Amino acid sequence: MAEIGGGGGGGCCPPMDLMRSEPMQLVQVIVPMESAHLTVSYLGDLGLVQFKDLNSDKSPFQRTYAAQIKRCGEMARKLRFFKDQMSKAGVSPKEFLGNDVDIDLDDVSRKAGEFFASAHRSATAQQSEIESQQQVGEDALEAPLLQEEKSVDPTKQVKLGFLTGLVPREKSMVFERILFRATRGNIFIRQSVIEESVVDPNSGEKAEKNVFVVFYSGERAKSKILKICEAFGANRYPFSEDLSKQAQMMTEVTGRLAELKTTISAGLDHRKILLETIGDKFEQWNLKVRKEKAIYHTLNMLSLDVTKKCLVGEGWSPVFATPEVSNSR
Repeated sequence: MAEIGGGGGGGCCPPMDLMRSEPMQLVQVIVPMESAHLTVSYLGDLGLVQFKDLNSDKSPFQRTYAAQIKRCGEMARKLRFFKDQMSKAGVSPKEFLGNDVDIDLDDVSRKAGEFFASAHRSATAQQSEIESQQQVGEDALEAPLLQEEKSVDPTKQVKLGFLTGLVPREKSMVFERILFRATRGNIFIRQSVIEESVVDPNSGEKAEKNVFVVFYSGERAKSKILKICEAFGANRYPFSEDLSKQAQMMTEVTGRLAELKTTISAGLDHRKILLETIGDKFEQWNLKVRKEKAIYHTLNMLSLDVTKKCLVGEGWSPVFATPEVSNSR
């Protein structure tokens, strides 16, 4: 029920004059709780009522619809994430020309949740594959680097090992000098420039790097080399000294790279399809979330009458808008 108070002439709804003030009146709106959302939505679309805040003494968290506003904020954050991903993929949101947003906020939440669930399943599968590959690499790293010759006297045998990996090019010379000093020259190191930039597994960005191989003798030297590699951000990779195993490893790596390229290509195609689907509805969803948030902000300005289970609001409205405002009942 909407009660109109105040005065100031009549009229039959002329257009508002932008060059001068309109005769205004104080409007009191009393609505049941169950129809408050619909009423405020109608008055918002009408755009002819400015509500007064009857709960100015309360903090935002003490107001009736604080939870709903928080939910709208979370939905807005998800939509911003979608927009950022669409921008990176070169997908533009489809323009929404309609004025009426005939969708429910629960539908928007459910659809957004489906997209996040799909992305989570894909990320989990990729992480499992990466972890399994890393485990294989660590196991290979601990394998014997040089096979013992049965004909060699064990008392005269020298156990050699080697480590291979990538080091940032700008740190390569210092890296080599530190290794030499730390082991007192008891190493043999060779480096080679990689022509193309490679993706750093830690930062995910492309960087210029050198490939290196360090030969050493003894576990103490190995421990020092590993610590220096970690300090310089050098990524280590297992590599066998057996020529036949090297060829097998190259074949496996080439096959794995081909599979990963196919998987990544399929993933990017699927991602683009999802983003295009989101783009078709993005502006509609965005408008719905913004409208819902504005509605609940307005509802929080109304006073709650617990005994009558209704909301009481006050605001200012032009006199000529009396019939339209009264239709909100």
